[in-house]
Amino acid sequence: MRYVVLKIEDIENYCTFEQQEKLMDICNEIEAGRLKSNKEPENRYLVVNTDEPYADKVSALIEEHDGEKVNFE
Repeated sequence: MRYVVLKIEDIENYCTFEQQEKLMDICNEIEAGRLKSNKEPENRYLVVNTDEPYADKVSALIEEHDGEKVNFE
């Protein structure tokens, strides 16, 4: 696994307050570590839900510019 993407709505709907606090603690630790490593505190990504009708078009565009097959697994 290379990335983890969590939908905020899912976190709010399915996690307890305590679980949400733990997740925030983890995010804060990562941010602090990145700052110590002289990196930006947060990475920014474009996220495409593979259930969306435009997902194949987005993957084709990435493949065209990146030269590698996009894997939605």
